[in-house]
Amino acid sequence: MSGRVHGLGLHLRDADGRVRIRWRNVVLVGFIAIVIALLFDRAGLAIVIGSLVVPVAIVVEVRRLDSTPDEPRWGMPIAMVWGWAVGVVAGGLATFTVDQLWFDAHGINAGAVGFGGAAAQAAGPPPFTVIFLDGIGLTLFAAIATFAGPFGIRRAARFRDELLDGVGVGGAAGSSFAAGTALVGFWRLFSDMPLDASVSVWTALLIGALVTRPLIYGLAMAIACAGIWRATIAGRQDIATLPVFAAAMSRSV
Repeated sequence: MSGRVHGLGLHLRDADGRVRIRWRNVVLVGFIAIVIALLFDRAGLAIVIGSLVVPVAIVVEVRRLDSTPDEPRWGMPIAMVWGWAVGVVAGGLATFTVDQLWFDAHGINAGAVGFGGAAAQAAGPPPFTVIFLDGIGLTLFAAIATFAGPFGIRRAARFRDELLDGVGVGGAAGSSFAAGTALVGFWRLFSDMPLDASVSVWTALLIGALVTRPLIYGLAMAIACAGIWRATIAGRQDIATLPVFAAAMSRSV
């Protein structure tokens, strides 16, 4: 095996001969899986697969860039599962709040994906209870709960000695949080409930749920964790990282 598939840009072996999967390999496999799911008319499954592409790509790439990968392999997968679980819970709570106190989009759980479209416009401005519960309370819950995963993993001594460890587990947890909210947001597609929306709305929803939100949440949590890891490694409190953590995982209703 040469480690390269010409024409596809897949380089599976590093210079030292070790097999290393790269982010573009994950994207290609994910794209193929999405196409297969769509061919079998499984739109919900395709969206779930797509939402996992960015988190898996982050884990794979950080692992590849780690020059001293002596940490246990369970660290970033656990961060992914934790972030995904928090995203499911937060998305479910946001959906319940929006459906009960504001409007029901009939086809998409707008509270989880942060986009109500025409249904939100028809319902008018959100009431204060929605703004307070989702915009403030749930935002704080999501940020603290998601960060708890990487912080718990950091209790293992082998995850404390390198800045890239914090970037990896933080990015994995943050991007997986977005994947969890995407699952809740498009859950009704699993029951073949049609989404009454134009192509432009569909495009905005999918780009936001599968690309933009995972990248933003993953980057925010990676930066926050990098600040905590840096302060710990330096042996001092770095107050410059506090605003970063305050802004991490901010989410829109």
